[in-house]
Amino acid sequence: MLETQKEKIIRFFDEDWIKEVARKEGCNEEKVKEDIKNHFKGITYDLRLGEEAFTSTSKESINLREKGSVEIEPGETALLMTYEKVRIPEDYMAFLSLKTKHAAKGLINISGFQSL
Repeated sequence: MLETQKEKIIRFFDEDWIKEVARKEGCNEEKVKEDIKNHFKGITYDLRLGEEAFTSTSKESINLREKGSVEIEPGETALLMTYEKVRIPEDYMAFLSLKTKHAAKGLINISGFQSL
């Protein structure tokens, strides 16, 4: 992907989120943006798993930083928070999909197309 295309797409990442990550990691915003650029693969961007998950059987959120993983039982629904926070402009559309290696384990993605 051309560098100019990455620059255009980076504007979809929430500026407040970028500032918050820079503050938490003790770096500047340009470092965070460079990290974002490094997660592009071809024309796709791989969202990273965030710190929280929720399952239909859990009574409270699961702290993934402490626990390290979440087990999703057959028939259970889970909400997995992403590390990134993006804002898709009204005249754009994003398609969120599941990586094949996870789908092969029986997981399905029910997010579909996202718009504001």
